[in-house]
Amino acid sequence: MTHDAIWFKLSFENIGIDKTNQINREAARSMAKIEILRLLKALNLKRPESINDLLDMIHGALSIIRESYFEFKIANRYFKVRILSSLAFTI
Repeated sequence: MTHDAIWFKLSFENIGIDKTNQINREAARSMAKIEILRLLKALNLKRPESINDLLDMIHGALSIIRESYFEFKIANRYFKVRILSSLAFTI
């Protein structure tokens, strides 16, 4: 988190908020694609083709990354995530 915060601050100071946000969004999209493929491989799942496949993937992902402050529920074609607390908001 520290690196991300410093990167964002320095980018903002050097190129402005609009360009910084654009680069940040592009980086997040690129990273998400890579992380999804890693998750599918780790969970031994195929690319989701249905809502049930997607929910299986989400359930598996959340069971890997879930911490005590992070609560989730999946039932009947929907999922609910509740963050009980966050380190990012307590520091």
